[in-house]
Amino acid sequence: MNLLLLACGLYAGFVACVHIFLGGKTILAPTLGARFDGVAKQTMHACWHVVSVNLVLFSAVLLWMGVSGTVNRGLTAIIAAHMLLYSGVFVAVALKSSLKRALLELPQWGLLAPLGLALLWS
Repeated sequence: MNLLLLACGLYAGFVACVHIFLGGKTILAPTLGARFDGVAKQTMHACWHVVSVNLVLFSAVLLWMGVSGTVNRGLTAIIAAHMLLYSGVFVAVALKSSLKRALLELPQWGLLAPLGLALLWS
């Protein structure tokens, strides 16, 4: 058993749940209810679910490695890179936006970066 990877897997599951359930209500639903191009709207809808799949899959892989003690450093590094790059995207979008408190209004980076850093440390 690898306790750090188990903890990372549990945290990744929490992040996935926040994305799916909280984000689904506060971000996805209003977006789907907004009036704009149907193709753009459905592309965004599909991208939302692609991210959901990624987050759940990352959690499952980390939980499996944590419980089994089978550590794959390459896979861990790939998941860490995803989390850190996703975080970087949110920071970049926030800083480029016209939102007054952009880093607080787009807080996803604050959920993703700690996971990526913990995985690098593991």
